[in-house]
Amino acid sequence: MDEGDGNEDAPYQMSVEYIEASMKQMIEEVKNKRENDLAIIEEVKKEIMAQAKRSCEVLEQHVVDMHAVKGKEIDEKWDELVKVLDRIKDSEAEIEKTKLSMNLLCKADSKQ
Repeated sequence: MDEGDGNEDAPYQMSVEYIEASMKQMIEEVKNKRENDLAIIEEVKKEIMAQAKRSCEVLEQHVVDMHAVKGKEIDEKWDELVKVLDRIKDSEAEIEKTKLSMNLLCKADSKQ
């Protein structure tokens, strides 16, 4: 090799080029892995949100069903209470009639 032809730097150039290329490749791989990580996180987030939505829908349906059942039970008890109160009012009216009749009888007996 002749000193003047510039070939003495060739092995050094090759290894610098190799290192630069390797670095660029590693940087690109890291960038791709980061993008992949972010994509995976987005997919996980979507799945978690979908699962949360499904869970909320199931819970909401359960609450609606429970309210329907309990509402029916409350309505039945309410109707029963109204009937009892009506019977009480009827009984009070009957007692009042009986009191009036007894008063009239007592007055009639006292006049005789």
